[in-house]
Amino acid sequence: MSLINYDEICGVCIGIMKWWSAYTGISYGTINVVLFIILNPLYTLLASTIAIINAFSKSKRLKLVLSAVLILMLVLAATFVFYFVTIPLVEILS
Repeated sequence: MSLINYDEICGVCIGIMKWWSAYTGISYGTINVVLFIILNPLYTLLASTIAIINAFSKSKRLKLVLSAVLILMLVLAATFVFYFVTIPLVEILS
């Protein structure tokens, strides 16, 4: 038995994308495609490639630079999620 109600989580995510659709004038479908068909795979491929190169690299300087890039990507992703989720949630819930 699952304690997480995935229908509610999905409903909140759809609500957030519909809010951004109304706010930006971009259709819900376009936002969905950009996020899940374009950005997510690109981000995953880039992060995986950097991590693999970092794992097999013998250069300490390259490892340092690649580690910094991965940390920057993590910070940017967290900022993206914080910004694009909290703004609609605050407005939707108020």
